[in-house]
Amino acid sequence: MYIYKIIIENFRNIKRLEWKPNKNVNVLIGPNGCGKSTLATALDYLLNPYIQWYNKALSEIEYYDRDTSNSILIEVWFKDLEEFIEDDGELYFQHVDENDNFSENGQELVLITRFKAGPDKKAIHSIFSNGREHPLRQAHKGLINFKYIESDRDPLKELSFVRNSVLSRFMYHDNLNVLIQNAIEEFNDTTAPCLMQDPDFKTALDNLGKDFADFNLISDEEAAISLEATELTERKTLQAFSLVFKNKNATKYIPIKYQSRGIKNLMLLIALGELLKETGILFLEEPEQNLEPFMQRKIIQNVTDTIKGQIFLTTHSIEVAKMHEFEDIFLMRDGKISCLPSSQCVDNAFERKIERFAKRELISGLFSKGVLLVEGDSELLGLPIFSKEYSKGLEYNGVDLIRGGGKNEVYKYAKFFSECNIPCICLIDNDDDIERLLNDFVENKVQCLILILPKDYETSIISMQVFQDCWEELFEGIYKFKDYKDNYLKPFTSDSSKSDVLKGKYNNIEAIKKSKSLGQMISFLDDNEIKEFQREFLHINLAGVSNAKYVASYLVCEAQDRKIKDFLPVAFKNMFKLIGVYVDSNRVCKQSKKCIVHKVVNPSLVHDDICKKCASVREGYTCILNVRGE
Repeated sequence: MYIYKIIIENFRNIKRLEWKPNKNVNVLIGPNGCGKSTLATALDYLLNPYIQWYNKALSEIEYYDRDTSNSILIEVWFKDLEEFIEDDGELYFQHVDENDNFSENGQELVLITRFKAGPDKKAIHSIFSNGREHPLRQAHKGLINFKYIESDRDPLKELSFVRNSVLSRFMYHDNLNVLIQNAIEEFNDTTAPCLMQDPDFKTALDNLGKDFADFNLISDEEAAISLEATELTERKTLQAFSLVFKNKNATKYIPIKYQSRGIKNLMLLIALGELLKETGILFLEEPEQNLEPFMQRKIIQNVTDTIKGQIFLTTHSIEVAKMHEFEDIFLMRDGKISCLPSSQCVDNAFERKIERFAKRELISGLFSKGVLLVEGDSELLGLPIFSKEYSKGLEYNGVDLIRGGGKNEVYKYAKFFSECNIPCICLIDNDDDIERLLNDFVENKVQCLILILPKDYETSIISMQVFQDCWEELFEGIYKFKDYKDNYLKPFTSDSSKSDVLKGKYNNIEAIKKSKSLGQMISFLDDNEIKEFQREFLHINLAGVSNAKYVASYLVCEAQDRKIKDFLPVAFKNMFKLIGVYVDSNRVCKQSKKCIVHKVVNPSLVHDDICKKCASVREGYTCILNVRGE
């Protein structure tokens, strides 16, 4: 038996939700407050056999927007009903067609369970079948075998013999009752005589018996008063026991109470696997709690391999999420659940690349408020450092910075995130093929914001005065000229250099080849040629290496030492400002319907009708485009 469909209306922070989960594994991700725990609680209210709703009223807090005029509905459809065994079980089943319409000729059997509460706040449980409501009994819920482990769980409680605990459900059976009752009887037969062997204890009891007899309360026989453990029941006896363990390299047993929180959580997850090994439905929140990353991976593998029933996981861990296929991951936002786009959403080559290199990056972006896609490693490593000088940083504002796999791949990443409804900003160099790149966005109906730098990232770096003041020392810090002269000659000689001017200088001025210092080399260049050399040096030597982080950090430190507060290029400052407008307002500027953030722009790079707030961020860019994906 598995959950085929879930419908929730007017419950807590969910106005309406309809979702068809996977038969096996479902991983739910999304920001705090999006409804993941509400979904779990709704299922628990309906399916937990130990929550008694008879004559129990709900609080208005349980109603969406605290409006009790709208009834709460929690409806769960089940398929594969072999486990639902009752003499009259067929009475509860309904036939549906491929569109979930009720039909006597339908090929599929479903079981529909309901939790309803109207304005009177009274909860009603039922099985809906053929237009009638049948009581949903505790025995029915027991057959479904649903277990919810919440995020603020108490592993110690779940691994004790308390009612409805994992340990209790895992180990308790009918034969156990007989064994415990025999043990209680044996306890009574042996314990009382042992106590009576203590002379002081026996004297006190005998004296108490004489006093009771004097008032005709008991017989005056010598042994008319005795002891017996009358309050011991099967359940209470079990609850007196605790799991104890020999830790690795230890000789003594340690009660589970004294194990670490992480160890207790790990033990709980292992026990869950055993409990639901054959059948059942598990809703587990945040399995990663108190576990190091490698152990997160190990236990999730164990849980998913062991449990044969249906599994629902909520997580804020990239490690947990990336262990699952995209089709098993669901994104929840504002009480709605959506599937992730297929990794084939662009082409097969993109799918292969994701599986080999980029799966973690994509999943990381799914946990963010928005993503900033850049072309290469230079931007990836440098921009976070600059952003902290302008604000508290991209990460603080919930923006994930992701390398888009080069300029020809950026639109593929942007398409993935736009289909996940996550605000996406793309930072692109204004290269010769910019029109072709923009057409890729338009043709693939990508919804994102595109920022086009005047030239490239390196040009923005050299535009800073603080860079011009210290660039020679900065370059020497990257490569010592006397040891890495070839690196300084690459702007003149390398095939990756785009400067025909520098190549011409190299061929015509022999002294450049014989230069013994950076100062000698640049003495043959004028001011514009020096800037060309700077740009090409950065472009060639920083692409794909961590020196990009070094350059950004060096410039920040220099600016701080010189007490220069405003040193960032205007393009960078405006980008950080625009990210806040675009992400926080969910792509729509609240000041105007005719602005850069809201306007549908065609491929001709038109950017007029901009509100004053958004116009202020246009400076520093060749163009800012909002591609809407319609």
